[in-house]
Amino acid sequence: MVAGFGITTPFGQSTIWKDDSVLRYSVPYHSELVVVNVNPSFALRVNERIAVGVGLDVYQSELDLRQYMPWGAVVGNPAAPDGDMRFDGDGTGVGGNIGVQIQVAEKQQLALVYRSRVKVDYDGDFKASNIPDPRLAAPKTDFDSEIEFPSMAAVGYGIQLTDRLHLGADVEWIEFSTFDSLPLDIAQNNPLLPSPAIPQNWKDTWTYGVSAEYALNDAWALRGSYKYMETPIPSETLSPTLPDADRHLLTAGVGYKHGAQRFDVAYSYSIFDDRTVSGSSDPAMNATYELSSHLIAATYGVNF
Repeated sequence: MVAGFGITTPFGQSTIWKDDSVLRYSVPYHSELVVVNVNPSFALRVNERIAVGVGLDVYQSELDLRQYMPWGAVVGNPAAPDGDMRFDGDGTGVGGNIGVQIQVAEKQQLALVYRSRVKVDYDGDFKASNIPDPRLAAPKTDFDSEIEFPSMAAVGYGIQLTDRLHLGADVEWIEFSTFDSLPLDIAQNNPLLPSPAIPQNWKDTWTYGVSAEYALNDAWALRGSYKYMETPIPSETLSPTLPDADRHLLTAGVGYKHGAQRFDVAYSYSIFDDRTVSGSSDPAMNATYELSSHLIAATYGVNF
């Protein structure tokens, strides 16, 4: 029997646009989603070939959206300064996960993993500045929203090819269709919104990956991987707030072990397919999107 405790960031995104962007009034110039998963776990080795683990996923999340408001166009006075609308909320959600690891042969393992949906209700404040007429809006009201994060199922296979070389492959299904809309409620300021919810209509996706680990010695290991990831965002709801496309993810990393302690670092580079959108529900979003991303991760673990 083994007990464990992890803190990870399974989801998250931050997008910031310049103040003078042509999309100044169309999309938030600042959008940030932070999700931290606190994950206590318990595992049991059933026999020499099978081990089962279960865990609790406790999501702590923050949502921050900021967008300019053209008060001059609203009141018909070009001299009126723009307003700054800020949506800021946080919330907590709880889900679970289960995994099974099977020793299919002496040096081969198969793993099955499932994580449940997690619904987070956000509560916070909405603030608006430079309001030219107090009858148009209140400077501060309550803010409420919700996001249902997807369930995930994956199968992985690993083989110890030599004493130093380990190879792996995995397939993962993610239920992104749970994110069909982003509701926004700012109390008496709701007339400022074009609609009570922003349509998303995301779709379920599959990812496919292969990896290798080479042990230099008992302490140091080198790692590399390739993963293909489908985008869940359809063309009709794609926006610069969260631009995305099918991607090829290349990763390199190094791990170090010393006694009960383990430290790992990794760097990933995403090569996105170019994406041209012509049928968006908002014509301002019709464009060709060229994307790339760089990710750096570090983890620390200790066995008790």
